[in-house]
Amino acid sequence: MKKKIFIAAILFLVLFAEACVRLEGGFAIRRYNEETYRKRVTPFECAVAEEVQWAFLFDKVTRRHDIAVIIQKKEIGWVESRSWSDYISREKSAVHGTIKDFEPGEYQIMILQVKENNKVLGTLGFFVYAKAGAES
Repeated sequence: MKKKIFIAAILFLVLFAEACVRLEGGFAIRRYNEETYRKRVTPFECAVAEEVQWAFLFDKVTRRHDIAVIIQKKEIGWVESRSWSDYISREKSAVHGTIKDFEPGEYQIMILQVKENNKVLGTLGFFVYAKAGAES
């Protein structure tokens, strides 16, 4: 009897510990002329025609999680520009995308954990500008 209670307690602690693991990570970007991604915590700028690849890399993933990616543009308030669903797992611990051909303006990328009431896991701001002399 004591052995069963002990095993049940251990099983509960293991399951509880896994449930308490917080998803954490950070952004990295790679510009067209760079070979590797660079960590980024502050907003960055890019031209309308410039292509910037971004990734949100999770520190530790123990199981599958559904993730939402939202790119918002700042107008009077933040307005959704693009969004999609993705997932992470032990085998796939990053979500990524490409910034290219966005209209000039201020934007932010938001990474949300879907099953945790869309808890914000990370945000990264960026500003898209038109090159001087380009038509608007």
